[in-house]
Amino acid sequence: MAWLGIGALASGLVLQRLLGGDAPPNKVQEVKNELYINLQVLHRDDAMRLYAPGNGSSGDKKSVYEIVLERPHSETINTSYSLYRAGTQPEAEEKFEAFHQRLPELVKMIR
Repeated sequence: MAWLGIGALASGLVLQRLLGGDAPPNKVQEVKNELYINLQVLHRDDAMRLYAPGNGSSGDKKSVYEIVLERPHSETINTSYSLYRAGTQPEAEEKFEAFHQRLPELVKMIR
């Protein structure tokens, strides 16, 4: 009978994905660079950027502050990683500062 619980959980996840459920704010997501062309950069550090929310024009649906890490251009120039999404600027700036202090060393170790 345990398989019924697993089936219900899996179907719930599928439904959430089909209905467009939002990912947790700290889930790393691969994103297209073109989504950020018209957004204001609030902070920048090497390949990491903090973007302000869009103003709603030109079909922009982003209403969150977002921390994005560009992938190395030797890998691709079309995609990046969205590291964190926040509803308020102070929250986003706090995470950006934390990432700014730790992330460069981790990225260097991976390369």
